[in-house]
Amino acid sequence: NKKPDLILLDIIMPHMDGFEVCRRLKEDPEVRDIPVIFITARTETEDILTGFQLGAVDYVTKPFRSAELFARVRAHLEIKASRDLFATYNKQLERLSKNLRRLNEDKNRFLSIVSHDIRGAFGNVISISRILTEEDSMEPDEATALLTDIAIEAEHMIALAENLLNIEAIERREVCLKRERVETRPLFDFAMQAHQIASQAKGLIFEMECDGSEVDGDLTACRQIASNLLSNAVKYSLPGS
Repeated sequence: NKKPDLILLDIIMPHMDGFEVCRRLKEDPEVRDIPVIFITARTETEDILTGFQLGAVDYVTKPFRSAELFARVRAHLEIKASRDLFATYNKQLERLSKNLRRLNEDKNRFLSIVSHDIRGAFGNVISISRILTEEDSMEPDEATALLTDIAIEAEHMIALAENLLNIEAIERREVCLKRERVETRPLFDFAMQAHQIASQAKGLIFEMECDGSEVDGDLTACRQIASNLLSNAVKYSLPGS
């Protein structure tokens, strides 16, 4: 049912007076915001105060002039329209504020993850570099393999940094993953090599079973996933396991 924009209410009525009608209207959440104007021949100050205390917005005494009544009705309709518009804008602002808070939480979580992965990549490069500089004797092929690992980690760090710096895309929720063919064996080799130093320090043994198949995915994201899984495995595995 369509609700009225404004209610003109007499006080003296059969069965139920206007005061009781107004009281019940203001107790109903569906209609409590509809402005009520009392129109009555009762002009006692106590009656006028009672009307305002019950929530009426105005009080017109009989006999009234039509022009005055129309002017008061028009004024209160404009006030109600402004109040309704303000309430609508306020709800929209609350919804926008909620969305912004969620976007900011998503952004902070994303930045935290990428920052963590960049630190891990730097740690891997440092570990591999120490092997190259501290080993007394190393076969050329082994040194070449370690340098290749450093190059792969550097490439991975650049990809992570690009994601981290693309703040505008993050805020627009437009961070897009690439759809490409990712070879699983090089992917797992990368993750295992990245945590080789940490695993050796704990005496851990890696066993990989891989048929060399390919998967659809984003190479940088897949490296992050594999590296983080293996990092946690190394961190929480018992020594010598």
